[in-house]
Amino acid sequence: TTSVMARRRSRRRLGLADGLVFLVFAALLPRLGFWPALLACVLVTLACFAAFALLVRRFGIELL
Repeated sequence: TTSVMARRRSRRRLGLADGLVFLVFAALLPRLGFWPALLACVLVTLACFAAFALLVRRFGIELL
């Protein structure tokens, strides 16, 4: 039961990038359409990952 509860908890949490991508997609969908909004979300995700990689590099963790 512990692992089931842990999985449920982890499903509910959204990271900063997830929330940002959701907001970007919701804002751009009516303006640009589905595919351009999806592409913008991919770019936001890549930018968030790159920023995170630079942040953790200070602690000796290489992601890129």
